Amino acid sequence: IRTCTDAGVAVLSCLITAALTVGFCVAVWGEDGVRDLQNPEVLTSLSSYLNSFCPFILGLYLSAALNRWWTLRVEALGHHLDAICNIYMLVSVHCASPKFVWSRERIQGLSLASVVFAARMTRGEDKVWDLVEQSMLTDVEAEALARVGIGERPMVCFALLYEVVWLLCVK
Repeated sequence: IRTCTDAGVAVLSCLITAALTVGFCVAVWGEDGVRDLQNPEVLTSLSSYLNSFCPFILGLYLSAALNRWWTLRVEALGHHLDAICNIYMLVSVHCASPKFVWSRERIQGLSLASVVFAARMTRGEDKVWDLVEQSMLTDVEAEALARVGIGERPMVCFALLYEVVWLLCVK
């Protein structure tokens, strides 16, 4: 919905710019200019002139939209993924023996589930149990996450992840 609204704002700004340009031309040209605007050749040349501004304004809009997307990706999801990589690297190095396979699998599953829940949060999707089928969550974890709101699920995954890491440290 937001993308449609942003596109609507861009189109509306193009139309407003065109209207202001026509108003400025009429104000500068005076009454003779108004009579000239009734001439199809003058309107065609004015239309060509105004059409040269539309790609520029659309380019500005596209630049702003991509800049917003990239900032969101780097500032939000980038930190999330960095945290996951750091935790998994430390656990893989310090808990490399076969007796820690279950712990590493739980950390990997919860990490991936937190990313999936972050993506689903932005889409408003309220699914949990399909991640049990994909071996990202256990039944107990899925049951606990199903009771939590959509926006809290990525954070709860991290809390469960930290619990697994804490249990590793205690043992």
